[in-house]
Amino acid sequence: MSPAMEPTLIVIIILLAVALIVQAMRPAFRRRAREAADQNQRELESLRGSVDRLEERVRDQLAPQVGSVEKIAEDLQRTLYSPNRRGQWAEQSLANLLEDSGLREGHDYRLQQTIREGDSTLRPDAVVSMPKGIKVVIDSKAVWESYEKAQSSNLTNEEARPYLEHHADTLLARAEELGNKDYSAAVGGSPRFVLMFVPADPIIDTAMKVRPTLWEQAWRRHGVLIATPGTLLAFLRTVALAWQEHEINEHAHQIADLGKELYSRLNTFAGHLKLMGESLDRAVDAYNSGVGSLKSRVLPQARRFQNLGAVPRTEHLAEPQLVQDAVRDVAPES
Repeated sequence: MSPAMEPTLIVIIILLAVALIVQAMRPAFRRRAREAADQNQRELESLRGSVDRLEERVRDQLAPQVGSVEKIAEDLQRTLYSPNRRGQWAEQSLANLLEDSGLREGHDYRLQQTIREGDSTLRPDAVVSMPKGIKVVIDSKAVWESYEKAQSSNLTNEEARPYLEHHADTLLARAEELGNKDYSAAVGGSPRFVLMFVPADPIIDTAMKVRPTLWEQAWRRHGVLIATPGTLLAFLRTVALAWQEHEINEHAHQIADLGKELYSRLNTFAGHLKLMGESLDRAVDAYNSGVGSLKSRVLPQARRFQNLGAVPRTEHLAEPQLVQDAVRDVAPES
């Protein structure tokens, strides 16, 4: 064999050896692959079972909640399709906002207050009182029919527009009705406007898309400010802060008045003490004069009885002492 053939022969021998080794190990490889596949299958089945149990548990837990949500949706749908219930929904939404604002019912606002104006009777949903006797009337309106029709998924934008325009016209008509009631004349302290509360922002937003001047028209023509839940809550909380500031100022005035009254009473009391002190000074002077007279004129004469044996010498007359301390002045120290 030539030297040039030796490397080639070595390579061939190595390749044959590798092929024999691979051939010998192939059953082991297949067995291990099958075992790994079986293990993966068992783990997948276990995981699938866990997922199925988790899905069933979640479904059981969510079922009551889903049912509750569906019931709420059904109740809301029935409410919105009934004019009377829509009105109750708007009134309740207004009452909730007033309660959440920090205002106090019966003090800062009143609900469903009956107001008589001549031969007519008015009953706004709420009258909010502000400092300095200002009162703002709020009436809620739930305009819905045309709005709901415009939201139908079967309508194109062009087909929905007439419903939206009618919806905007209805809102403006409700504003005109409120303006004609003239609450400012019936409610003392009421400014020349009334708030019309709409319980959902989309009701106004959709109308403003086809009638951008809706808010301005309601204000300029009828003196009605249209308010959504967000804008009304901001207004009510501002009123609550105004009341807090007002009460702080009122308390400050009361504290000042109490301070003046306390100072006056202290001054009177100090005057009484001063007169009492002067009386005590006069009493002390009189007492000391009496003691001096007793010591100088009475006791010497009385001791002569002892000298003459009229009384036992063991008995001694009590000798009072002068009062040296003066009554302190009640005048304030400098």
